[in-house]
Amino acid sequence: MPNAKLKTGVDLYYEEHGSGIPVILLQGTGFALDVWQPHPVHELAADHRVITIDPRGIGRSPCEDAVLTIDQVAADIVELLDRLAVEPIHVVGHSIGGRIGLELALNYPGRVRSLVMAASGSGAAVRPGEDASPMPQHRLLVRLVERGLKEHVRYEILETEGYFTDKFRAERPDIVDEFWKTAWKNHADVSWYFRYVMARHSYEATHRLPFLKPPVLILVGSSDLAGGGAHFPASKMLADRIPESELKVMIGVSHGFFWERPELAADILKGWFRSH
Repeated sequence: MPNAKLKTGVDLYYEEHGSGIPVILLQGTGFALDVWQPHPVHELAADHRVITIDPRGIGRSPCEDAVLTIDQVAADIVELLDRLAVEPIHVVGHSIGGRIGLELALNYPGRVRSLVMAASGSGAAVRPGEDASPMPQHRLLVRLVERGLKEHVRYEILETEGYFTDKFRAERPDIVDEFWKTAWKNHADVSWYFRYVMARHSYEATHRLPFLKPPVLILVGSSDLAGGGAHFPASKMLADRIPESELKVMIGVSHGFFWERPELAADILKGWFRSH
C-alpha cells in the first residue's frame, strides 16, 4: 500500500479496500490502521471504498516530531482526500478519531457525507469531574509513569474493562490477545503518544456543536469507561447538543465495541450509511 507525500509535511501511509461510496475510519489514540483489520474493513468493503490511515508520526507515517493539534491531522486527511479525488465521504471516528472527524465536519462540511462519533467527545466542556479539565488527567499520567507505555497499553487492553468487558475477556481471551498484539505492532512511540494525548485533551469544539451541518450518529457502549473516563455520559451530552443527531447505545460493551461486537457494529454502520 502507498505513502502520500503531503504538503502538510507528512509522508502519510494509507490503505484502500473495496469500492463504492467512500468511508474513512479514524482510530483511537496512538493506534495505527492495523486495528481496523479484519473488522470492520471486511464487512464495509463489500459495499464501500474504505480508506484507513496511519496518522502523522504513527506507524508508517513518518513526520517531524513537533507540536501536534487535531486540526493538523484533519488537514492531512483533507489533502489525502484531494489526492484520491474523494468527496463527499462518510467519516467514522473512534475515540480521538471522533474529534478529528468532528474537526473535518465543522471546517469542511461539504466534504463530509456523514459523521459517526464512536465513543468520542468534543472536548472537556461536556465531561464531568476530573475529565472536565482541558489537560491529561492526573490518573493517566500516573499510570504512564509507573508502568511505561507498552505495559500501560497492554494492561488497559488485557486486564481492565477499558476496551473489553470482564465477561468478554473471560470468554474470548484469544480475540483480546490478538487485538493487543495488533494494536501494539505499529503503535506510536512514547513521544508521539504524548503528542496525541495533549492534542486530545486541549481540543475544544463544544461551543461549535450547534453549527454542525452533516448528519451525526453518536455511537457508544453502555459499559464504556475506558481509562476510568466518561465516554458514555459524554456521548449522551453530545447528543443533547448536536441538533438532529442520533444516539445509539450498544448494551453491555465497552470502548472496544468494534472488536467486541464486530458484526453488530458493522450492521449499525451499514444501516446508517444506507440512510445517508
